[in-house]
Amino acid sequence: MQDYSIKNKVMIITGATRGMGLATSQQVLSMGAQVVMVYVRDEAAANKAATALSGFKEHMLIIKADITQAEDQQRIVDETINRFNRVDVLFGRQNPWQIN
Repeated sequence: MQDYSIKNKVMIITGATRGMGLATSQQVLSMGAQVVMVYVRDEAAANKAATALSGFKEHMLIIKADITQAEDQQRIVDETINRFNRVDVLFGRQNPWQIN
C-alpha cells in the first residue's frame, strides 16, 4: 500500500503566515512535516506566526520573498535545500510560480 504521509516531507507554503496559509502550516507541522513558510509583506504577522509555532522551530523556516519575482523563487528553493536538503511539496496558496 502506498504511504501518503507528509511526515518528514519538506513543504514550501506561500502566503503562510496568515489565514489559510498559517492554518495549513500549523496542521502539517503538527503532522511531522518540515515547513518553509513564505510571506511577502506583513512582517508583524510573520513574527506572530513564528512565536505561535515556536515549538516547531527545528522544523520550519520563514522566508520573506516576492514569489512573483523569479530571483525570489530561486532563493526560496535554494534556502529550502540549504536547510532541509530537498523540496517535496509546493503548496502555492499564492501561485504565480514559473517552474522550468
